[in-house]
Amino acid sequence: MTSSKFLVLGIIAALLIAAVILVLPDGAASNYAEHGQPIFMFMSAALALSVAGMYRGDMRRVFLLLTGFLFFYGLFNISWLVDQAFEVLDEQFFKALLAYQIFSYAFLLGACIFILRVVSVPSLSSGSRIAVGATVLFGVAIVVNSFDEYGKILDINAEIAVSYLLIRIFDVLIMAALVPVLAMYVQNARSQYQESASFAVIGAAIIASLTLVYAYEFATNDSLWDIAEEEGSTLDFLFLFGYLSLIVGLLVHRLHQVISYRRLDGVLRS
Repeated sequence: MTSSKFLVLGIIAALLIAAVILVLPDGAASNYAEHGQPIFMFMSAALALSVAGMYRGDMRRVFLLLTGFLFFYGLFNISWLVDQAFEVLDEQFFKALLAYQIFSYAFLLGACIFILRVVSVPSLSSGSRIAVGATVLFGVAIVVNSFDEYGKILDINAEIAVSYLLIRIFDVLIMAALVPVLAMYVQNARSQYQESASFAVIGAAIIASLTLVYAYEFATNDSLWDIAEEEGSTLDFLFLFGYLSLIVGLLVHRLHQVISYRRLDGVLRS
């Protein structure tokens, strides 16, 4: 079976596993989301580390940095740790959250830099430029949609309001930076390495993990506080599907490398 077939079957399996949350009772659905999300992120980190071992040079650095990002982002998905941090930090929580995001996203930005060192695409294709433009517009819409909630928080606490807005802006900026880098890699890989599909799934899953909550808030017109109270929601399903898709993308990416090495070994032995 080819890596492409594994990718399709894996995405279908991820969809079915994530969809379980939509039929579970509220309590079970909440536990599934609460424990599943960090577990899947840590699994992704372990897989990224495994893939890193199959590369040398800049691509090895890409996946090592991705491992760091996934690990620290997985910690952020542990509800108990977040709750404890909120209790300890109180009004300083949003500031600490922003600092933590900058720290964890530094790994992701580092990976982007090394991807750019690998690719040699002089310019984006027309389709990629459209995707980048749509991403920028979507990011602007997400930020603008937060102004109403920002105003409400501002009446209560200015520091929390500013941190709330900066966190959202920073997430959107990361999304806007990832899309063109991912597009350039996929363009380059499609013509040279034939591994663009699995890497595209990895990139798309990472982008989804950063911005789905804002897109969901925008689409439903619910505040983040209301969304946080939902159990077994469509948002939880989307997050689980995104994290599972990340696992699938990393697994297939590793599989592609194994197949390539075996083919090379066969050629050298013949």
